[in-house]
Amino acid sequence: MYPDRAQKHTLEATLETCRRVYNSMINDRKFQYDTVQVSVGYFAQKAYLPAWKKAHPELKLVYSQVLQDVVHRVELAFKAFFDRVKKGETPGFPRLKGAGQYDSITFTQNDSFKVGDSTIRLAKIGQIKAKIHRKPWGELKTCTVLRINNKWFACLCQEIEAEHLPPSEEAIGIDVGLKTFAAFSNGEFIENPRFFRKEEKALAKAQRKLAKQ
Repeated sequence: MYPDRAQKHTLEATLETCRRVYNSMINDRKFQYDTVQVSVGYFAQKAYLPAWKKAHPELKLVYSQVLQDVVHRVELAFKAFFDRVKKGETPGFPRLKGAGQYDSITFTQNDSFKVGDSTIRLAKIGQIKAKIHRKPWGELKTCTVLRINNKWFACLCQEIEAEHLPPSEEAIGIDVGLKTFAAFSNGEFIENPRFFRKEEKALAKAQRKLAKQ
């Protein structure tokens, strides 16, 4: 994507706001557990957002579904943490994101973004010029905007029907072995190329040369 200066500023401000929300949600879970031994989940934290918007007007500048996705990411981070604990692995507690470390936002409803021939429209950000490599052909589900090396990209997820291959009577069985590389059920064989045997002398010579280095 090729945002203009104003759009780039809005995208960067959105990332920073989401980073602060992400860190606040992690701190809230830690505080709740340390003080009253209560584990706060996704739906409880998502319910915070309306009240937080009243206290922090900058949250109103970010599309609501984007903020809810931030809460979902926190949920996934803690789920992965507890899964590692159950497996007896060394669990890394979910970390806070430092400045510049939150590099993506996700629009989770297809009415919050629209893909054109050479643009992508994002809710509360606007219509951004983009190079559309492939025209979507399925039902668009999500749009994740990423900042990579100060460049901007959009990753689209779509749902499509499975394409069934036409029926064929040319099925064949293949057995991979040592004597022959492959044997087919129709009686054909592919001989073993024996690359190692062909290059064994050259390899031994190279190893002797390496040993003298």
